[in-house]
Amino acid sequence: MAGCLPYLQTLRLRKNPYLVGEIPPAIGKLVNLVTLELSWNNISGPVPQFLANLKNLWFLDLSFNKLVGTIPASLSFLPQILEIDLSRNQLTGSIPDSFGHFPGKAPSIILSHNKLSGQIPTSLNNMDFSRVMLSRNEFSGDALMFFNASKTTEIIDISRNSFAFNFSRAGFMHETLVTLDISHNKIWGTIPSSITDAILLQNLNVSYNRLCGKIPSDWNLKYRSQPFDNSSYIHNPCLCGSPLPPCKP
Repeated sequence: MAGCLPYLQTLRLRKNPYLVGEIPPAIGKLVNLVTLELSWNNISGPVPQFLANLKNLWFLDLSFNKLVGTIPASLSFLPQILEIDLSRNQLTGSIPDSFGHFPGKAPSIILSHNKLSGQIPTSLNNMDFSRVMLSRNEFSGDALMFFNASKTTEIIDISRNSFAFNFSRAGFMHETLVTLDISHNKIWGTIPSSITDAILLQNLNVSYNRLCGKIPSDWNLKYRSQPFDNSSYIHNPCLCGSPLPPCKP
């Protein structure tokens, strides 16, 4: 393959249930690839280390397959990568510490629906990710490194894990945050009033946690005529205020 297609920039093979087996080493020789999409197939085996050879790669999408094993730390060596999508596989282990040291702009990291576990490396605090999508894994501990008002993240979805941290200390991207989902975790504390300044926020879900206190009410939303309904907040032990029942005196 590589000998015949040395200048190939886009390789897209998707929704082919008959595409099975491991990712062949020949793909690692397609050094001019900008987009590699092998999604919605039946590819198995590990995420190969040789993908780090694709120094011109912008988009890597291996989602909806049967990949197993750990995430290679070498993916962070890709100097131009803008998006890594490994969602809907059977990956295990933790997020590599090296993901806090991408040489270029921090990419979107989409790792939802795997079997990943452990704590998020503190090195990720160094990165300004465009999208962080970690839902339906087995992560635990702190995820506050994703909540910083100085960052430009658009989507944070860490739902359905076992994260446990004080949400009162979270900061929010006032001019970029569109989706925030922390539901189905063990997160405690209050909802900071600064969240109401996230003017582009369209999707909010903090339900099924351990949050307390009054829900902020002075929303300054640019693309929503109404604040969020009770489904965004339900199943927190002592969260109160509209749209939930009033706080007790």
